[in-house]
Amino acid sequence: ASAIDQDMSAFGYTIIFMVAYMAIMIMARQTSRDEFLIMMQIAIISIAALILVLYSDVLASTLTPAGSSRWELRWAPFEMHPNLAGFIYGGFIAIIANMQCGIVGRMVLVKSAIIVFFIAVILAASARGGLLAIVLTLSAYMMFQVLRGAKEAIYYVVLGILGAVVAATQFDAITVYLTEMLELNSTSRGLDSGGSGRVEIWEYCIDFIFSRSWEFVLGSGLRSATLERVGSHTESSYINVAIESGVPFVLIMIFYLMKLMVSLFIRQSENNGFFRLVFYVLLFAVLQSIVNRYLIAIGNP
Repeated sequence: ASAIDQDMSAFGYTIIFMVAYMAIMIMARQTSRDEFLIMMQIAIISIAALILVLYSDVLASTLTPAGSSRWELRWAPFEMHPNLAGFIYGGFIAIIANMQCGIVGRMVLVKSAIIVFFIAVILAASARGGLLAIVLTLSAYMMFQVLRGAKEAIYYVVLGILGAVVAATQFDAITVYLTEMLELNSTSRGLDSGGSGRVEIWEYCIDFIFSRSWEFVLGSGLRSATLERVGSHTESSYINVAIESGVPFVLIMIFYLMKLMVSLFIRQSENNGFFRLVFYVLLFAVLQSIVNRYLIAIGNP
């Protein structure tokens, strides 16, 4: 009965995901790019305002070093899983950084303040995968903006110099703070733990995938990569998709993701703001999904 219940649950999530995906496609086709960008901007600013109003005290206390287990103090708004918070709010940062219209697009200080705020939220959640992915994404964004001689490139050069000066003068204090907040010395989550044991988890999951029969090709349905069924967490979107949708599907998905990113990179290089935004949001999602499992149908609509 338990196996049947799991199969029905996976089938139900698959249907819900397909319906939601089709609804998003229809809405996107009926909305202009500018309208779509403004709606995203309003939604992101509204969420930031809600967090400030409802959780400012909790956020401030969580960001204060406490000297106890950071794992127990991890916090994310709206009772969200901390790792999922890294994916969601990291995506918001990628969107805001590339926003060219509205208040955020025209005011560099407003844009910078929102980005710093969401970085603080990710830090409070100790979502290291999301934090690393957004740092790499923003670094790539600033590097390409400088290389192509964008108008705002001077801001990034100045920001880089200021960041280097602060890092050099406050290196010890910054190192101590980040070591505690990100649990870099932890035996279970530290630098010597293989990414919270992810290396061993991935090895186990790959063996599990290759031990399957017809499910190796077709998968076992969305939300079926559970601890009870697999015997381990997956801790990677690509492994998760391989289990739930089959190895051929994940290979096709990766191929088209790479093809789409190459196309977007070429088009964003032509100074097209919309394609630049989509490229960097997708780059963040691809990077973050290596170490977390939220790319398709897990924890997100």
